[in-house]
Amino acid sequence: MLKKFLFLWIVCLVHTSLFSQELPLIEKRMYTAPDGKLYIQKSLPVYLMLNTNADNKGAVLLKSERTAAYTNPMYFDTEGLNTIRSPFCVDQKTKEVRKQDIIFEVYADSKAPVTKISFNTGKTFKKDNKLFVKRPSQISLTANDELSGVDKIMYSLDGEEFRPYVSTLEISAEGEHTLKYFAYDFVGNAEALHTLVLVVDNTKPKTSYEFKGDNFDNILAGNASIVLKSEETGSGLAGIYIRLDNGPVQKYSSAIKAATIEQGEHTLYYLASDNLDNAETENTLDFYVDKTPPTIMQEIIGKTYMINGREFSSGRSQLKITGLDNKAGIKEIYYSINNSEYKKYEKPVLLSSISGGLVIKAYALDNVNNRTEIRDEAQSAQLPYIDLTGPSMKYSFSGPLFKYADTIYVNKNTKIHLKGVDEEAGLSQIQYNIDNLGMTNYQEPFSIDKEGIHTIQYSGTDNVDNTTMGYFTVVVDNTGPEIFPRFSSLPIKSDNTQKPIYPSFAALFVAATDQTTGYEKMTYSLNGSKEIPFTGFLNAFNKNNQLTIKAFDKLGNITVLSMQFSVVH
Repeated sequence: MLKKFLFLWIVCLVHTSLFSQELPLIEKRMYTAPDGKLYIQKSLPVYLMLNTNADNKGAVLLKSERTAAYTNPMYFDTEGLNTIRSPFCVDQKTKEVRKQDIIFEVYADSKAPVTKISFNTGKTFKKDNKLFVKRPSQISLTANDELSGVDKIMYSLDGEEFRPYVSTLEISAEGEHTLKYFAYDFVGNAEALHTLVLVVDNTKPKTSYEFKGDNFDNILAGNASIVLKSEETGSGLAGIYIRLDNGPVQKYSSAIKAATIEQGEHTLYYLASDNLDNAETENTLDFYVDKTPPTIMQEIIGKTYMINGREFSSGRSQLKITGLDNKAGIKEIYYSINNSEYKKYEKPVLLSSISGGLVIKAYALDNVNNRTEIRDEAQSAQLPYIDLTGPSMKYSFSGPLFKYADTIYVNKNTKIHLKGVDEEAGLSQIQYNIDNLGMTNYQEPFSIDKEGIHTIQYSGTDNVDNTTMGYFTVVVDNTGPEIFPRFSSLPIKSDNTQKPIYPSFAALFVAATDQTTGYEKMTYSLNGSKEIPFTGFLNAFNKNNQLTIKAFDKLGNITVLSMQFSVVH
């Protein structure tokens, strides 16, 4: 029977584990839970101590006579509950011995926690061992431990020092991030390091189109197609989605063939979405499907014709071919006379060397290569010439000119030139009209003095009264920029001449704006010096100063500002 109360101590050597240089040291240890249970890291050595009091003073290391080879230290062999027993117990008050084991419970724990990661921001996508998420990405970490319980979850973002996980992490910066994390329990079991490469991707795909086959100015022939391509550098392209006119939305899989689309005007709506559902704004493409070949008219131009009593003569008969097209416009015409090799038609063809029967074959190509059928047709050399086209008209400018987008800016010194050419009956006259104030015969280049927007209508007439008309708009700007001088300091006072006086440290800043064509440059002359560009500010002044500033707009209109001021040194 034991004569004294013996207090049993378990002493553990402290060991540390280092996962890598960048991980914090996690101490292997013992831990007493709030419910009084004692947990110990299973791999730690254990020493049993006996004492006759509870203050741990004078404790004696307990040695085994029979199993010395397995003690000092000893190790717990069982994961979870382990017991240290004495076969009898003594009542603490009566000292009565009872046949009942005294049991000390110790829980050995060698298993690390398991951490799980979750995202609270919707869809994610994994590619190339990287996880793609949308901004802002909210990340939650949770860990479970089977025995002693989770002490802490540690994490490191983008190479920063490890810190305890407290609440949801939010990552907003676009691009690639590296998240490392692990958990350890209350006895120092640490799980293997988790490394997650995270890519925040809120960039929308960008889709472009390309025409394949015969096309011209958004006009497609029957053999043409529309190919869509999308640029996506993040999570990857989920798909391109299309809708033709008022049809259903479909996923784009291959080129859109004009052969399957009715002739006429059409609108293609399209957009791309990536694997995180980042979708671009819907794009529209207006195009026309043209499957109709041109038609041609063949004429034999007579030898002479009269206009207002004046005789015009070609000297011989000519073949004239005129092409008409429904949409794309005539590209080329080819002809063959009396089964000769086909030649490209450029202008009326002389027929003086041909005698006998006349067989003309011709076809035309429009700008999307629709081709007319070849017809055999005999023509008479006695048909009258018919001129259906007016002069070709052009306009141009000399002098100050500035173009921005579709707008033309001029000033009162700009000359407007009109030119007409008629290769058939010849040019008779050119007229113009400014702002519907009446037609004027054009004799020489003209200018417009009044500021503002003006519309110029013009017409050219040939010798058989075919007329070509057109118009264009110009903005007349005769006003230079407005100049805004400002000193960095308020004037101290004014002298007897009412000139402002500034301290020596004052600097002069100058700005200029132009309401129409925009500011171009600024120059200055200080106290009669040579005129030089103004690029920043002025601060080196004499006692008395005469400053002249010039501001220019993009048409060369000038504003001049003169200033007189004094500086106290």
